[in-house]
Amino acid sequence: MEVTSDIPAAIRAIKTRDAAQQALLERILDHGGASKLVFALTKRNSKSREIDDDSVTGTMEELESFADLAEAIACTLMAALWPIASKLMLHEVCDSIDLWIASCKAKRLTDRLARAARSEPNESIRRHFEGWVQHRLAHPEIYGA
Repeated sequence: MEVTSDIPAAIRAIKTRDAAQQALLERILDHGGASKLVFALTKRNSKSREIDDDSVTGTMEELESFADLAEAIACTLMAALWPIASKLMLHEVCDSIDLWIASCKAKRLTDRLARAARSEPNESIRRHFEGWVQHRLAHPEIYGA
């Protein structure tokens, strides 16, 4: 399934905190569209349409706000933002993402993080994602079986 056509509606849902669009966002994430959605959202948050520190920070703030409505969805998108923030050396954003990932109890997030790790070509990023997954699997009393 191609998720590109759903990206504009998904961006609107995040920006307006539209909980009614959770099914659309779930469908995009279930079909591996988290990175595409985060890239598009981050570019849209940039004044120059280039990804920069401000656009990444703005995207993180929107995802944190959206987490009040749909934490597992927001954390999945934060995981997709992590490599962008890391490349820009935005350690405070990366650290915040790590904390959100650790605090989200949803089993579905563990599954999505594992899929993201398997598909990540960058070894360093893949190891970071695998660390999230290993931590979550080591603590089924917190994150589910």
